[in-house]
This record gives sequence, structure tokens and C-alpha cells, in this order.
Amino acid sequence: MKKQVVLFLFLFFSVVLVKAQIQENDEVGTRGTFLSTRPIIENNISSNSKEKTSTKSTKPVHKKTSKPNTANKVTLGIGYTIYVKSTNEEAVRVSPTQDFHSGDAIRLVIEPNIDGYLYVFHTENNGQPTMIFPDARLKRGDNEVQAHVPYEVPASDDPEPSLRWFVFDQKSATENLYLVLSREPLKDIPTNEELVRYCESSKDCPLKPNERIWQQIKTKVSITAKVSRTSDQGQSQSTLEKQSIKESLALGKKASAPTVIYMNNSKEIDQLITPISLTHK
Repeated sequence: MKKQVVLFLFLFFSVVLVKAQIQENDEVGTRGTFLSTRPIIENNISSNSKEKTSTKSTKPVHKKTSKPNTANKVTLGIGYTIYVKSTNEEAVRVSPTQDFHSGDAIRLVIEPNIDGYLYVFHTENNGQPTMIFPDARLKRGDNEVQAHVPYEVPASDDPEPSLRWFVFDQKSATENLYLVLSREPLKDIPTNEELVRYCESSKDCPLKPNERIWQQIKTKVSITAKVSRTSDQGQSQSTLEKQSIKESLALGKKASAPTVIYMNNSKEIDQLITPISLTHK
């Protein structure tokens, strides 16, 4: 009997160890795969460890086309980091799983790994969805994104200062965000000049997709996507990341990695829909 118990325990802990190693390797692989497609950018950090922009431009050449180049497909990936506004007005990394409270102000920085199209939708307690990116007031509703260029939601340069952060009110709720990265524009969702015209002629702006469109989006939430998370928090947003956002520069391999990274499990999937749930107490 003792031998059977010992054998059972040995097999049980062996299985647990193997599963843990698989999960660890998968997480390292997901993060490594995502970061491996970042460009190599030299001299973007000075020798005295203060981050400065290189005198040589690192801005990628990006020719506007109706469709991004998909000849050499890569598996779609999205990295994101949540920043909270500190008492000294600095943007500081926080964990997406922490509880937020009334008066907390946050901002997302989103990094796609392909040239494509980005959309961000918001719901409160699974209520009516609102499209918060693209924004008709910023860059004429343009939502075409470039690989490894970071994008802010909401934008720190929003013409209305009160809209530069998401500020939690006194009402407890679950705030759900959906990041949609697509190789092609989503059908029936206006962007660019079409979105500008919609907002100029409609009082119902930001856009609220109808139930049919919203259900199509929700049914494609990437529940099978691979996820990598880090526990890093408390760091101020780097000068390098701020500069990359301001000048639309791709982040290099030496830049700080996103806190959370989602990747599809196949190159053949043309959309990646990443859910974010934030608890507001």
C-alpha cells in the first residue's frame, strides 16, 4: 500500500511539474515571439543611461495603401500596458488585475506587431458598447497602425485636457475593453473621413455599434490566444516610449516590453480580439 501511495504521489507531482514547465515555456515563447519582430535600433539610449532620441531618424517608412502588406504573414499579436496618473502627474505602470477606485485616472499604451487596423471598444457592466478608438477628433479618425509603434488610448495630446485620461467615477462597475487588431478594416465600422462625417452629422458620437455588429465582434474574442503577463509595476513611463508615441517610431528590441501580450495561435487568423476587464470599486 505504501509503495502504491508513493508511486501515485510521484506520478502526480511529475504531471504538475511537466504542466508548469509547459506553461512557463509557452509564456516565454509568446513574449519572445512578439518581441522578436521589433526592429534593431542602435544608439537610442545615450551612454549616461538617460534615454534620448537618436540623431539618426528611426521612423519607419510607411506608405499609405488601402490594404497593409500581407505577403509575409506573421501571427497577430497585441501588447498593452496600463498606466495610472500619479500624484505628480507622471504615468506609472500598474497591474491590470488590481482594483481601481474613484478618482483613479488611467491610460492604455497598445503595441501591435503588424501593419494593420486597430479598434478599441468599451462597455460598462456589459452594457452598450462605445468605440473609443479611432477618434474622429484625432488624426481625422485614422486607425491604420504600424508594427511595434505604440498608441495611446486615450491620447495624451487630446485637444480637450479632461479627455486625456480615463477617470473612474464614484459608481462601482466592471469596465470592459476590447482591443481589435485586424489585417483588413472591419466591415460596417466607419473610420477616417467617413467617421468624421458621421460625427459631424450625428449627436450619437462616439460611435456605438449596433447589436448585430457587436455580437459579430464578441463572438470572435480570441479565447484560444496565448497570453504572457509580467508582474512589473510602479515604473514611470520611459522617455523612449513617450518619444515613440509622439513621433510614431517603432519600439526597438531594447525598449521596455508591454505588461501583457496576446498572440493568436495561427498565422492564418486575420483578427485578434483582446478583452481587458478592469474592476472599479
